[in-house]
Amino acid sequence: MNNQTYIKILQDTLVKKNQILDELLLLTVQQEMILDNSIMDYEKFETCISQKEVLINQLNQLDDGFEALYERIRVELPELNEDSKGLILDMQNFIKDIMMKSTKLQALEHKNKLKLDLFLTSQKREIRTMKMNNKTTTSYYGNMSGQNLNNSFFFDKKK
Repeated sequence: MNNQTYIKILQDTLVKKNQILDELLLLTVQQEMILDNSIMDYEKFETCISQKEVLINQLNQLDDGFEALYERIRVELPELNEDSKGLILDMQNFIKDIMMKSTKLQALEHKNKLKLDLFLTSQKREIRTMKMNNKTTTSYYGNMSGQNLNNSFFFDKKK
């Protein structure tokens, strides 16, 4: 294979990575809408996470392949002809797009993490309140039915 073929493979890898990042952005926005909803749909949220995991694995594979191929031809890049230089400029543009999308994705993920933390905190508070209410109710009914009548230990029985 010649260098131009390798460069074309690198470019195709960047195109695929760009498409996967677009899909990840859409899923992250969808995840944000789920978190913003007053009643969270746990199944949709779990589906988003599963789909994102698959896409992230694909991204990691693409990155590994890209790095391996780039290391293979890195030394020869400065010596390329004009046709190859045009492909490299295209690749640089793709890399800029990828970096912008990655930054946007990280910001959305951080925002979603904060929303999820807030949601989980409120859920913990609700669970704690429900447990306390159940304990109080059980204690109340126990007292009312006479189950919790304790004879006083210090009751003077002398008469």
